[in-house]
Amino acid sequence: MEFALVFPVLLLFLFGIIDFGVAYDRSLSLRSGVQQGARAAVVANFGATTPIGCVLTGGIPTTSPEGRVMCLTKSKIGLTPQANVRVGIFFVDANGSGAAAYEVGDYLRLCVTYPLTSASGVLGQFLRGTQRSNAEMRIEQVTAPALTPRQEPGVAPC
Repeated sequence: MEFALVFPVLLLFLFGIIDFGVAYDRSLSLRSGVQQGARAAVVANFGATTPIGCVLTGGIPTTSPEGRVMCLTKSKIGLTPQANVRVGIFFVDANGSGAAAYEVGDYLRLCVTYPLTSASGVLGQFLRGTQRSNAEMRIEQVTAPALTPRQEPGVAPC
């Protein structure tokens, strides 16, 4: 009788630990990937070709400089499916006010979102929304053609 009363609580606790662990792992992957993508963008080292299998939404071509930065960031994050990872590129001037351009001395801000879901399926009612991460770094060198602010649908300016 006691086991029948305690077992559902223990299962809920166990699945909560599993879901929290998976969500935390995804959060770390987002943070690491967005930092690597931002670093590549500020040193203008995001490659001449698009990583294989990249999917961008919102009509952003994968061959554009912005598309290559977004695809590189998605590949560094490593979460699947990549189509669920949304990336946005924004610029902030050296004074921290307003939008800027892709110029040495200004700041590039890379924002990423990924849907928060339950890995076990048990706590799906409670795990809804999105996980977000961003990185802001000072632009050290630029490429030609220059990057422009772009974002996939679902990425709010951060």
